[in-house]
Amino acid sequence: MRTKMVVANWKMNKTPKECKAFFRAFSPLYKGSRNREVVIAPSYICLPQAELSKPASVKLSAQNVSGEASGAYTGEISVEMLKAIPCDYVIIGHSERRLLFHESDEEIQKKVVQVIRGGLGGILCVGETRNERKGHQTLEVITRQLKVGLQGLTSQDLQQVTIAYEPVWAIGTGEVATAIQVEEVHRWIREFIWNKFGIEEASNLRIIYGGSVKAENIYEIASKPNVDGALIGGASLEAKTFIEILERIK
Repeated sequence: MRTKMVVANWKMNKTPKECKAFFRAFSPLYKGSRNREVVIAPSYICLPQAELSKPASVKLSAQNVSGEASGAYTGEISVEMLKAIPCDYVIIGHSERRLLFHESDEEIQKKVVQVIRGGLGGILCVGETRNERKGHQTLEVITRQLKVGLQGLTSQDLQQVTIAYEPVWAIGTGEVATAIQVEEVHRWIREFIWNKFGIEEASNLRIIYGGSVKAENIYEIASKPNVDGALIGGASLEAKTFIEILERIK
């Protein structure tokens, strides 16, 4: 049985001091991670403070990583650096990385390999733009991103991978995909994994949804059979709001 997963992506928000204040408010309200895995993804500079402040059962994720192991790559962060914090997961290929920083499918695949070979969990994001959805290209785009992003991985490697479906048109816009739309894409992703890796791998793979998720819509979305949790942006920045989402996703 797949455990639900809830990832809080803080993006470029919070200083280390604000990170500490978040956990000071969050920890007394947090009732543990039974039946769900809770992951916080702060900025790089907040990861050490989060490690010191978070409840023991809460895991940490980085928001990005280099596709290279080490070397002359000014400003980059490697998998080994993240492991030293320690970190548990890395978000890879978020739509903002693809759109704003022009990361290609091939660059994202290099990051996936670095993360998996380095022993961390990879949260691979896939999703279509508004124009691609209007052009009925959603499943074509998702298939391409999965084919390239998972290239070179074995069935065993896949055990370290979570797929996050985040339609670009719903990221931070307040517009949310309907539960039916989300389930359709999640089912397609599971079928893709079934065909490429096998039925057992497809059954065990966690597929989470991201895109203007909040307490008001999380239950309907997360209750669908192929939805295993959520990747949450703005609604995860305030402790009480995030706690409310966690309570509704059990």
